[in-house]
Amino acid sequence: MWGAIDFVLFAIFLFVFLNGLLKRAKLWMIGAEENRWDNIGERVGGIFQIGFGHTRILREKLPGISHFFLFYGFTIPFVMILICQLNFKLPHTTAHVLSIIFDIAGICGLISTIIFFFRRILADENVGFDTKKEDIILLAILFFIFATGFLTEGTRLAIMGSNYYKYSPVGTLFALIMPASPNVLRWIWQIHFVLVLIILGSIPYTKMIHLVTGPMNLFFRNLKPKGYLKTENLEEMEEFGVNRADRFTWKQLLDLDACVRCGRCAENCPANLTQKPLNPKDLIQKLKTYMEKYPEEKAEIINNVITEDEIWSCTTCMACMENCPMMIEHINKIVDMRQHLVLMESKITNELQVAFRNIENNYNPWGVGHAKRAEWAEGLDVPVLSEIENPEEIEILFWPGCAGAIDDRYKKVSVAMVNILKKAGVKFAILGTEEKCCGDPARKAGNEYLYQNIARENIETLKNYKVKKIVTACPHCFNTLAKDYKDLGGDFEVIHHTQFIKKLLEEQRLRFVKNYDKKVIYHDSCYLGRWNDIYDEPRDILIKAGVKELLEFDRNRRKGFCCGAGGGRMFMEETLGVRINNERVRQGLEKNPECFATACPFCMTMIIDGVKEFKKEDEILVRDIAEIIDSITIKN
Repeated sequence: MWGAIDFVLFAIFLFVFLNGLLKRAKLWMIGAEENRWDNIGERVGGIFQIGFGHTRILREKLPGISHFFLFYGFTIPFVMILICQLNFKLPHTTAHVLSIIFDIAGICGLISTIIFFFRRILADENVGFDTKKEDIILLAILFFIFATGFLTEGTRLAIMGSNYYKYSPVGTLFALIMPASPNVLRWIWQIHFVLVLIILGSIPYTKMIHLVTGPMNLFFRNLKPKGYLKTENLEEMEEFGVNRADRFTWKQLLDLDACVRCGRCAENCPANLTQKPLNPKDLIQKLKTYMEKYPEEKAEIINNVITEDEIWSCTTCMACMENCPMMIEHINKIVDMRQHLVLMESKITNELQVAFRNIENNYNPWGVGHAKRAEWAEGLDVPVLSEIENPEEIEILFWPGCAGAIDDRYKKVSVAMVNILKKAGVKFAILGTEEKCCGDPARKAGNEYLYQNIARENIETLKNYKVKKIVTACPHCFNTLAKDYKDLGGDFEVIHHTQFIKKLLEEQRLRFVKNYDKKVIYHDSCYLGRWNDIYDEPRDILIKAGVKELLEFDRNRRKGFCCGAGGGRMFMEETLGVRINNERVRQGLEKNPECFATACPFCMTMIIDGVKEFKKEDEILVRDIAEIIDSITIKN
């Protein structure tokens, strides 16, 4: 009797599960095509390493460990019961070991459920972690699944006798209070079984869908360079960017169902933490709700679902993506919506209009005449590539970037780099007036057309001189030249100046004459750190420089706090909430530094402005890594 009922119930819930999953899949297929089927072995490996290994989830200790125990506390008993139901014959020794594992897994799952319950109750919704009725109901069901599991185990042990107690330490506690009644065992098991079916059947309709979409999203994760943005043939397109669900790709829509509202993106988003309209978790959830209604309500996204202020608040710092355990790709969605605003509706701020026009006319966002681009190097005896008889003989091309060539403060960094290169005996040259903006501000602000045009011009110039190796002090140039240009045919070895300086120091091509005797706090550039995993090189250099003390922000490395200038924000006014750069400087001042060390022109500008805001410019220095090394080294 019970077997027949179980079979019918299982069939019903299986139908509910498959029907719901099919409906979700149809929603994903609304999206445009995108090839995510390359490198199958690496993709499968990611499911085991990131998914089953919990490598990203465990970055946050309490919730990570709790989820680990909850996942395996549910999975291990489920698999073990399935084995038993299939009547696999196991040796007694193996069965006893599995019984102990069953107990340990179950109690870990039960405790984790209780921890998650209290985390939900005490959640601070203003930061990122939120709670819905659905969460409490699901946790309650999971709690009773574990509880009835132990009640079932206790009753079974009570029936079998005390000889089996030692193999089930937790189940034994329940055996002491449960009757040795086969009828009670059947009813408790039936309740337990139905609760498990409810959880499984609810998967496509609740946040439990992440049990399916999580592994899928990890399998289909981006295997290209971090923050990869697709490069399309704009000449063949009639519509640019995204303002409808079908303009997103199917993978971008799958992302929406992979989100578990854990809030890690929001807890690390500088825009959200400085009272801007953008909350990356809410953005994903709003797009998810929109996707669910899209077949019937084909509304436009921008200003109906996502506001323009949300879209433009993003600094593309990648804090959301780097901290997301499901590897959801937030930035490409935001940039896609920016593309629509810029290229389809011409809806951009006056500041960005000026920056775009300056890049188009003078090849830099500041609008300084292009003929003046090499003036920073006058009197330094810096070789220019066009004036060298055999340009292929140079060791590196030094790329100062727009800031290093035009911004008065960052010109000093370019000079410091030239001094370092000369001290180390490096054969180098610059492009001079042939160098143009790399295109990063235009691309991240949605002007893909301008980016591709100027990028192609730079690539042609670099190829004409057969340039192979480039060193730049700008992480934005570094990221763009090294990664984005490849899609347009520009394959160059690009090195950030901190990497190159460290290499020179290791090769002993520079000699220190004194220590940099100050307490220094290093600010991680987003495009150097999260975008390119360059965290150690700047710190290693400062240690070698003999700083009095190397301080760290509370938010550092992967969780570092943006300066506020990325994603084109360098050239936009910040009028909403608290200024991001001021918040970053405030965090640094808590450590009482004597010097802020940076490795990015945008970061330097924003930190300097923040130090001035706190009226600390006469007390605290702001120096680039290159300036620090130049000040304490001589030719070896």
